[in-house]
Amino acid sequence: MSAIFRRELGAFFTSGIAYVFLAVFYLLAGLFFYMYTLSSSTTDMSGMFSMLFAVIIFLIPILTMKSFSEEKKQKTEQGLLTAPVGLGGIVLGKYFATILMYIFGVSIVLIYALIISYFGSVDWGILFSCHALLQQCVYESVSAGIIQTISAGYHSDVLRWSCMAQIRNTGSA
Repeated sequence: MSAIFRRELGAFFTSGIAYVFLAVFYLLAGLFFYMYTLSSSTTDMSGMFSMLFAVIIFLIPILTMKSFSEEKKQKTEQGLLTAPVGLGGIVLGKYFATILMYIFGVSIVLIYALIISYFGSVDWGILFSCHALLQQCVYESVSAGIIQTISAGYHSDVLRWSCMAQIRNTGSA
């Protein structure tokens, strides 16, 4: 699984998708931070988080659609599926690489909070609850996107259900 994770994370940066994702996310997060927090002279960042939820709906598919469709396009899926890693390891490696890419992007929000805390008091409880809700939204979106990409790429409901069963079995162990 760690080999798949490293390979997928490297593929994000060599294909340029990581740079596009991070640039758009940082640009929109900075714009919403300015519009909803700095321009209104408040330390409440909930307006920025509500807009980031909408941004995530459009940006997460950029990361997840690539995961298995790129394998099929480059004709490397047979090598991947015959690797000495189980299907659950392949899916989880790709999943964790996508989540790490998202964490790279969302870490800017915590930097914004630290900047604001220097000038005023930040309600850290609201900040962390909004951040946790945003993380939960992304975890579900990424897992649904990867499972959908697998089933659309290989046209097999059996594969989709076996992937979900593998994830459940691996998660409960």
